[in-house]
Amino acid sequence: MNRWRIVLLGILAVLLVALPAWGNAAEPPSILLIVPGAPDELVVSVGDGDEYIEAARRDKMLESYFLFYHRETDPVDDLHLRVSGGGHDLRVPVGELTQKYRNVYTLDLDDGTLIEGKDPVRAGIYVAMRVVLTLLIEGLVFLLLGFRTRRSWTIFLIVNLVTQGALNLWINTVAYNDYSLFFGLIFYEFVIIIVEMVAFLGLLEEHGKWRRALYVLLANIMSLLGGGYILTVLPY
Repeated sequence: MNRWRIVLLGILAVLLVALPAWGNAAEPPSILLIVPGAPDELVVSVGDGDEYIEAARRDKMLESYFLFYHRETDPVDDLHLRVSGGGHDLRVPVGELTQKYRNVYTLDLDDGTLIEGKDPVRAGIYVAMRVVLTLLIEGLVFLLLGFRTRRSWTIFLIVNLVTQGALNLWINTVAYNDYSLFFGLIFYEFVIIIVEMVAFLGLLEEHGKWRRALYVLLANIMSLLGGGYILTVLPY
């Protein structure tokens, strides 16, 4: 094995062990409530039946997030959600929170049911959408740099399905916190660049190593920029 591969693999091992952590990060929500198809007039509050605190709202394509923080939920023993506006008037019991932060729920406005976590079908659709969009971006770079053989495209698909699939599965675990998502995305893109550099330089045979390395750098820069924009629009 060439010396440069040993060095790159050593760096990768260190990075994978040293998981990212950031001090002074923004407080994560105590409750993240996902409401698909929430009308503009919808207001969600949390309380105990006598006093309610209104949630902060963040709108995404096709769904909205309603955020409550620990300082708002801690004083309440019997948590209930009050959902009103847009033709809806619901009182939904939450029960005891499983943890102090990052309690994720999904509310179905049609039947008023509250489920813990993200809907698996919904999560799978958005993971697949982000992976496909990333493959389109990186595939265009791959094509423009002149990679044409079936072997090259097979390696491209396998490597990117593994790296982008893992990245997007991680994104699916993030409770709404743009700060953590932004820095985590940069960190994992750096790891992906190292992994793909080793894979494409070692496995591809078409064109020289400089062009393969250029592809990895350009494709991941483009996907980071494009993916960052996608995450501002699509839910995660």
